[in-house]
Amino acid sequence: MIKNYVKIAWRQFLKNRTLSFAKLIGLGIAFAVVLFVATYVCSEYSFDNFIPEKDNIYRVYRQGVLDGQNINSVVTSPLLAEYSIKEIPEVTEVLRIQNQGNAFIEVKDEVSNVPGAIYADPNFLDFFQIPYNRSFSLALPDKNSVAISEKLALMYFKSEENALGHELKIKYGTHYESCIVSSVFRDLPPNSHLEVNLIKNINKVIDPASQDWETKNTTTYIKTGNKTTGKNELNFKLTKLIYSQSDIDGDGVLEKINENNFTELTQSKNVPVKYYTEPLKKIHLSNHDFDFAVTSSKIYLYGAMAIAFILFLISGVNFINLTLASHSLRLREIGVRKTNGAFQMQLSKMLLTETIFHWILAFLLGIIIYLGTKNLLTQHLNLSIYLQNFDLFKVLFYSFCGIILFSIFINLIPISYYSRLNILALLNSKRPKSKSPIGSKNVLIVVQFTLSVIIILSTLIVQKQLTYLNSKNRAYGANNIIMFRLYDLNRPNRFSFVEKLKSFASVEEVSLLSQFIGDDPEMVSVYFNHSGDAGNQLVAKRLLIDGNYFQTYGLKILKGRGFNENRNTDYDCVILNETAAREFPGKNDILNQYIINDNKTYKVVGVVKDYNYRSLHHKIEPLLIFRGKYIGNIAMKISNNQTTEALAALSSLWEEYKIKRPLYYQFLDDTLALKYNKDRQAKKLMLILSVLSILVACIGLYAILFFSIKTKVKELAIRKINGASEVEIGWLIVSKYMFLITISVLISVPVCVLVMRQWLENFAYKTNLSWWIFALAGMLALGIAFLTVSWQSWRAATRNPVEALRYE
Repeated sequence: MIKNYVKIAWRQFLKNRTLSFAKLIGLGIAFAVVLFVATYVCSEYSFDNFIPEKDNIYRVYRQGVLDGQNINSVVTSPLLAEYSIKEIPEVTEVLRIQNQGNAFIEVKDEVSNVPGAIYADPNFLDFFQIPYNRSFSLALPDKNSVAISEKLALMYFKSEENALGHELKIKYGTHYESCIVSSVFRDLPPNSHLEVNLIKNINKVIDPASQDWETKNTTTYIKTGNKTTGKNELNFKLTKLIYSQSDIDGDGVLEKINENNFTELTQSKNVPVKYYTEPLKKIHLSNHDFDFAVTSSKIYLYGAMAIAFILFLISGVNFINLTLASHSLRLREIGVRKTNGAFQMQLSKMLLTETIFHWILAFLLGIIIYLGTKNLLTQHLNLSIYLQNFDLFKVLFYSFCGIILFSIFINLIPISYYSRLNILALLNSKRPKSKSPIGSKNVLIVVQFTLSVIIILSTLIVQKQLTYLNSKNRAYGANNIIMFRLYDLNRPNRFSFVEKLKSFASVEEVSLLSQFIGDDPEMVSVYFNHSGDAGNQLVAKRLLIDGNYFQTYGLKILKGRGFNENRNTDYDCVILNETAAREFPGKNDILNQYIINDNKTYKVVGVVKDYNYRSLHHKIEPLLIFRGKYIGNIAMKISNNQTTEALAALSSLWEEYKIKRPLYYQFLDDTLALKYNKDRQAKKLMLILSVLSILVACIGLYAILFFSIKTKVKELAIRKINGASEVEIGWLIVSKYMFLITISVLISVPVCVLVMRQWLENFAYKTNLSWWIFALAGMLALGIAFLTVSWQSWRAATRNPVEALRYE
C-alpha cells in the first residue's frame, strides 16, 4: 500500500509541476538555511566538551556596582584560589591564569611572535586533563620552566622528543631570559575557550609573599567533587569568603550578609559586588570585562536561530498554501476514491504520504544546497564551524526527524479537512465557502510577506546603524595612524628611536602612550581636592601619554593646556575629559584643582573634548590623562600618500636599533573596524536571509497566482467578452495581491520597531528609526510582489477568450 501511495505522490508531483517545484524550491532553501544555522549553533555549544570533567569546572567572576561603576569582571585576587580550597569543602582543586597574549621567543637566534601565551599554576594541564609529555616529575617544576604545544615543538625542534629539556629564550620587559621546555602538550582543539600555545609558571610574575586581596590580576578556576551543593550555595560561600578576608569592595559588608540565603544576598544593595561561579561550558557564550577567552555573542547566535526559524516558517506557510491549492484541484479525484470505498483514514494516509514525499525531496535538495554553499557562506560571514563528521551526522539526523514531525503536524489540518468533505460536494468540485472575508489562502500570504518584510526592515535598520557608527564623529582622526609596541628598548633608547622617527618627512607625529585607542584603559579610584570623602570620589579610566598625544590624534583641548615635553613638572599634572570634569563637585572652575591618585596629588591643567577611546558600543566614561614615564606603545601619524615611505623608515630604524623580534604594526582604522566585526556579520547574514525570504515568498505568490488564474480562466474570458479592457483585467488581479502585501507591511512595522529597539540597546550610540526606512521596506515588498504577479496578470489579460470558452 505504501508503495502505491509513493507512486501516486510521484505522479502528482509531475502532474502539477509549477506547484510542486514551487514547494520544493521554497522548502529546499529553508532546509539549507536551517542546516547551516543548526551546525553553527551546535559548533558554538560544543566548546570545551572535550574536557573530561567539564561539568565540575567553574570560572569565578565578579558582578555588581561599586562607587557608581558597573563591575562585570573575570579578574580576581590571586589569593582567592588559595583560600577557596582551604575554606570551601566542595572545592577540590583550583587554578590561576594570567593572560600575556603574545610572547616573543628566541630559538637558535631567531625571534618570533607566539600567540596564546599565558602564566598559569603548574597544575594547568592536569586540571583540564590535557595529555602531555614531560621531562620532569611536574609539568612546570620551577619558575624557569615552560610548557609548549605540539605545534610549537614541531615548528622549532622538529619533534616533541627534541623539544623536551631544550632551552629557549622568552622576552621579559626589555631583555630575554632562558627557559627550559619541561613538557609538550597536545594542541587544544579549535572549540576550546582557551587559545594556549605557551604556558609559563605563574610564580614568575606573582610573588606569594606580596599578594593581597586588593590586587585583581588573575582568572580563577575551581573544580568541585562529583557530589556538590547547589551552585547558589557555592556562590554564597565564595562571596562570604571574600568579605570575611577583606572589606575592599565595601566596608562593613560582612555583617550585612545573610548567612543562609544567597537569593537575598544577590538582591541586597548592601553587598555591592558578588562573586559567582560560571560553568566551563558557558564561558564561550559569556560577556565579561578583561576576559581573554575565545567568546561569542549570544545575541547574534539567538538572532541567527530566530531568523532561520522565520524563514522556515515562511516556507512552511508557503507549503500549506500551495498544498491547499493543489488539493483543491483534486476534489473530484478524492470524491471518486470515496465513492469506490476509500475510508477517511486511507485518504489521509495517501495525502500524508504525498506531503512527506515532498518534504524528503526538499530535505535532500537542502543538503545539496548546504554542502555546496557552506564554505562560501562561512568565508563570506567570517564564521568558524567546528564539527566532526559524527556530530554533523547527528545534526542531519535530528534535523530530518524534526522536519518530518513538523511536516506531519502542520499538514494534519488541511489533510483531515479534504478527507472529510462530502462526496457530492467533491464530485461537483465545490468547496465550502469561507466565512472569512479574506480567506485562508490570503491569510497565509499575509503571514508570509509579514515575516519577509520584518526581515527586510531589520536588514535596513542594521545597515543604517553600522553606517551611523562608521560616519559618527569620534572627535579624533583615525586615518593614517600606525600602532606598534616598543618595550624592547630601554627608556633612553626608546626616546632616541622616537626622535629619529619624527625626523622623517613621511612621519607627521609620533606619540608614546600606555593604551592604544580601542583598548580599555585601566580603572582607578581618585579623590578631588585633597579630600577622601565619598562625595569627592571619582571612579575613572586612566591613560598615560607623552606630550605629543593630542597632536597625533587631533584632539581638542577645551580648557587649559596639554602636556609639554620640556616641562618635567607635567608629571605631577593631569588632564580630564569633559565627562570627568562634569563629575567635579565644587562650584569653582576645574582648572588648577587637585586630584589624589595612589596617595599622590596631581594638578588639573586642562580639559580635553570627549572622544570615544573605546568602540561606540560603550558610552564615554570619565578619563584621567597623566604624563607617563615608562610607556612603550607608539602611535605614528603618517603624511598623506606616504605610507610606503613611512613604513620603510620604520623598518630601517628597527634594523638600526637591532631589535630582534619582527616588526608588527596595525593601522588604527583597521583595529577599530574589528570592534564591529560581529555587527558586520549580522548585516551580511540579514541581507542573505532577507533575499532568501522574499524569494521564497515570491515563489509561493507566483504559484498561488498561477493556480488562481487557472481556476478563473472562464471568468476572465467572460469579463473580456463583456468589454473589460486588458488593463482592467490585469488590475483586477494585481490589486488583490497589492492589498494583501499592504496589510503585511502595516502588520510588520510595529513588530519590527519593538524587536529592533531591543537590538539597538546594545549600542551606546544608536541611529534613529526614521520613517523612510519603513517606507522603503514597504515599497521594496510591494515592488517585488508587483513584478512577481504582473507577468502572470499580463498573460491572463491578453489571452484570447475563445481558448477558454470553445468547449462551452
